[in-house]
Amino acid sequence: MSKAIFLLMPVLFLISCSSLEGKKIDKMGIHIIEVKKGRIFTFQLPQNKSMGYEICWINEPKMSSKFVLKDHKSKFRDVNNIDRGGEDVRYDILALETGTDTLIFKNCPTRIWQKECEFFAVDSVRTKTDSGIVSTYTPKQEGDYELIIKVTE
Repeated sequence: MSKAIFLLMPVLFLISCSSLEGKKIDKMGIHIIEVKKGRIFTFQLPQNKSMGYEICWINEPKMSSKFVLKDHKSKFRDVNNIDRGGEDVRYDILALETGTDTLIFKNCPTRIWQKECEFFAVDSVRTKTDSGIVSTYTPKQEGDYELIIKVTE
């Protein structure tokens, strides 16, 4: 192998590992993604675990017959945590059935409560009280990322 190629390999590796693919979603609210049945669609959402919150797919159990999480990766926006901190999380999801559905993602207090995303992945909100944890049904809340997924043949 020539010296030029040997020297370029680390640079190519850094370039390939320095970014996430997929539609980047920066703002909370409604976003539309179109995909064909049997295909994987990819998107990114922001999170800042240093504040005690993690982005969680709230209605994943409800959508499990229609969508499957194939991969989940995160990348720090700035490894020195100077520029806004936080990280971007990439989701790769396989669409199994045709139709239109809404995937809901929310910043959940995983580190604060010492819980995993599965704890919050229900159609309710859990709040701490003096007597314990109380669940309240809330199908939609302010501060959610709602991804309307249109799956075609």
